Amino acid sequence: MKIQLQLTIHKAYFLPKREIEYYFITTTNISKRDIEVTHIWFDCEPRVHVLTRKLPKRLRPNETWETWIPINAVPLSDQENPYMLARARLSTGTIIHSCESTTIPEQGYVPGEECTDEEFTEGCLWEGYPWKIRYNYEFCDSAESETPPCRHCHSHRVESETRHDDDTGEEWEIQDVYWTCPAVVVAYNEGGYNSTGVCLQCILEAAQTIIIVPDVPE
Repeated sequence: MKIQLQLTIHKAYFLPKREIEYYFITTTNISKRDIEVTHIWFDCEPRVHVLTRKLPKRLRPNETWETWIPINAVPLSDQENPYMLARARLSTGTIIHSCESTTIPEQGYVPGEECTDEEFTEGCLWEGYPWKIRYNYEFCDSAESETPPCRHCHSHRVESETRHDDDTGEEWEIQDVYWTCPAVVVAYNEGGYNSTGVCLQCILEAAQTIIIVPDVPE
């Protein structure tokens, strides 16, 4: 079978902070016709889907597209080689295996368009308000912890603010801790003023551990 897609992995940081190291997964259409990538994941235990950018993605001949995931979001054993574990599924059902990229320049841009949020109505069981998937969503963690809310969150940053009590003259400093999650499911209440956010990758990993048997009346 002729290879249709080249799938490579390399490690890199986002500039300028270099706080979090990522696996960057690069897809390149090396066939003579359009192909469509429907899923990308790491074949580890548990399986980790890469949801940082929206899929499916259609690639023209010679077109390249890239996505990424924090290194600490991929659980590996000592014997596993991360560069060999990424998988890409094409719309034809073909599964492509990855290899390490050794020809990446020192700096560059991530190929592909920016992610846009998506809104859904199917699946709303109460409140009657649409739910969304928000990509690369930055949020303030009310716990003010240095530990990420889940292992998929990254790009930790802290903003400090000094506050002043006019009556007592007392001053104190507060800190807002911000994290970025690759994909967040946001469910709103009926008025749309309050919401709950859950990491989409955490939902998928939890779903792999349970079996839902529908209760069908006889």
